[in-house]
Amino acid sequence: MISWFEKVCPNVVQLGWGGDAGWGTSIFQTLFMTFWATIFGGILGIIFGVLLVVTKEDGIRPNKFWYNVCDKIVSIFRAIPFVILLAFVAPVTQKIVGTQIGMKAALVPLTLGVFPFYARQVQVALESVDTGKVEAAQSLGATVSDIIFDVYLRESRSELIRVSTVTIISLIGLTAMAGAIGAGGLGNTAISYGYNRFNNDVTLVATVLVIILIFIALCAITPVVKNTQLLTYTNILNILQQASPRMFLALGVAGLILLTGTDLSVGRMVGMGMVASTIIMHNGINTGGVFGHIFDFSNMAPAGRAVFALVVCIILTTCFAMIAGFFMAKFKMHPFISTMANMLIIFGLVTYATKGVSFGAIDPAIPNIFIPQLGGFPTIILWAVVAIAVVWFIWNKTTFGKNLFAVGGNPEAASVSGISVFKVTMGAFILAGILYGFGSWLECNRMVGSGSAAYGQGWDMDAIAACVVGGVSFTGGIGKISGVVTGVLIFTSLTYSLTILGIDTNLQFIFEGIIILAAVTLDCLKYVQKK
Repeated sequence: MISWFEKVCPNVVQLGWGGDAGWGTSIFQTLFMTFWATIFGGILGIIFGVLLVVTKEDGIRPNKFWYNVCDKIVSIFRAIPFVILLAFVAPVTQKIVGTQIGMKAALVPLTLGVFPFYARQVQVALESVDTGKVEAAQSLGATVSDIIFDVYLRESRSELIRVSTVTIISLIGLTAMAGAIGAGGLGNTAISYGYNRFNNDVTLVATVLVIILIFIALCAITPVVKNTQLLTYTNILNILQQASPRMFLALGVAGLILLTGTDLSVGRMVGMGMVASTIIMHNGINTGGVFGHIFDFSNMAPAGRAVFALVVCIILTTCFAMIAGFFMAKFKMHPFISTMANMLIIFGLVTYATKGVSFGAIDPAIPNIFIPQLGGFPTIILWAVVAIAVVWFIWNKTTFGKNLFAVGGNPEAASVSGISVFKVTMGAFILAGILYGFGSWLECNRMVGSGSAAYGQGWDMDAIAACVVGGVSFTGGIGKISGVVTGVLIFTSLTYSLTILGIDTNLQFIFEGIIILAAVTLDCLKYVQKK
């Protein structure tokens, strides 16, 4: 096992555990920055959050001046991107800690970056406290401090724990970005010893270690908040089930990113596929129609309906993917534009055709045929494994796969060497369309139907984020299937974990955005170094 790891990740092993560049040192630096930034940022966040609640117009101690001051400070620092904040507060950092680099220097921007976000969450948590309890305390002669500590903070403990969890997780992600100023930690390892030296194994391991730290935090907090364990056999299987359809989508998008492209229509593709699959696999007459026509496929055998639904899904998603691919290949249109147009067209068309109706469940016999539970094991996972194997083979063992990397790395050089850039581009979009069709059909089976045009919203960002975190570079021609798989599992696991904790979906989007920003920043830094 050790010899295999040394062969696969030689640069990881070379860094060692100790020393200035060792993994043990990097982990310690990350934990150091996270711990102290949590303390300082948490204290500031609670102070400002309490002040915003207490001094508001209907608060227990209204003060327009101090409310506006606190509100403006929080809003301004929340609006500054963290990467810019690192440079913006450098002079202040120099005066406070005597240096602008290193893990101690990172504490200043980390604290200033995290406290406004936490302050707003504290404000929301405190405002959720029943006003009747506050009024009752006032009527009994409680002081302002009594109300703050014994009413506001005590009654909102569970909510404060939840928002603190999101804050800590986000902070771990920010420590990775702090590596850009030489702050040390896993972020610095990923940049200095990974991207800058083109050691992808170092970058991947550093990313995985950051995620492990996040999971450790989640595993420690979940039993306290929800009185349940996170890493159970059932939860792991649930995560893998949710990840399986998403794996198809991410594998499709990854091929487009290799060509310096992307696809913003993935979510709407899923919605379209869900609607088509639900209509065909529904048992009996559908409750809704398409352009006013009511379909009934119940005269077909369940297996026949399922196969027919799969074929329809693949045809629909592939046709739309080819349209976007054609404009990119023929007219050099940026895929951001062509796929965005696809997104709008698909959503508008499906919504208009179905009048926005959410169709009912599919025949329950169909999932039992294609994704049965074998001894409690969900076989839907095997579909994802097959997809991973097939796409890996295409990328690494076929002429098309080699041409895909060549065109993504340098389309001009590829064209001169006799490779048809047009055919490769169209092939990548066709492959993506097929994978989208399979993924949406599989999701329909997993959810037992309930298809609607709105289904899949945000899945495009999830797929793109998984690819980026997995090391598929937007500069083109760089990426591995193993990275894509890792990225999908990371995002699915984190989403599942945060959902168990009861974290609001909107807050999950914030966390996802921070991860994307950190990953793309690393990729951009690598590109800058190359230039």
